[in-house]
Amino acid sequence: MGAPIFKGNLAVDAGLLRTARAEWKKFPREMDRDVPKGVQKFLGRRPGAELGDNEFSDTHFQFVLLMALTGKREALVPLFRGDLVVEEAVKPARSTKMESRRAVNRWCAARVGLSGWAELFSVPAGPEPGPEDRIPRVSFYQDPEPSWADMEFDDAGMVDGATPPTGSDFVAFLRMDLDRLTWLIVAESIPWMNDCGWSPEWMAREIDWLARNIRAQLGLPQDQPVPVPDPRVDLPPEFTGFVTG
Repeated sequence: MGAPIFKGNLAVDAGLLRTARAEWKKFPREMDRDVPKGVQKFLGRRPGAELGDNEFSDTHFQFVLLMALTGKREALVPLFRGDLVVEEAVKPARSTKMESRRAVNRWCAARVGLSGWAELFSVPAGPEPGPEDRIPRVSFYQDPEPSWADMEFDDAGMVDGATPPTGSDFVAFLRMDLDRLTWLIVAESIPWMNDCGWSPEWMAREIDWLARNIRAQLGLPQDQPVPVPDPRVDLPPEFTGFVTG
């Protein structure tokens, strides 16, 4: 019999959750001063504390993707470390939300050359949960029909003919793109999450388009510089391994 899937009614180590929050609070201090203004606007005033307010929030995906797409790899490390502590906090249960985070964290680590972290997060997800677990698949988040990669956009990240978002709309539009990128990466990495039957080639194209689009929206060149690989991994002492079965 496999490990139970973590849900809100199962025990969780509150002390470890506090440790995870402390890790997450460190990530804003690891960003250098040349962070695009759009990133600062999206993160808000208390991004580390916001993550700690809800340990399983999808906000984590958005923050970690922003750090990766803007090349802030030192800021990714406390985010990764906090996630590993959360993995420990829900044991002996298995968390499908954390399996999705592993997929996104692996993509982000590889994007910025944190090769050791990318290898660590390459542990496979567990087997497909049964229908009684009611795990929402990626079709719950995504429309299976449109291909955004067929749309042309300019250097400002705007689809041809669209009205540029201003003020609070910027955050809303960016969140939509980050959400779509999140769940495409998850669907690409975890086959049973791909409830739309998307092909690997289609997903790879969409992921590349969204990554370029988001960088353009932030005022960055669409092509991200190739990083120097860094194999170092600084594991939190609390982490003892992943639960996948």
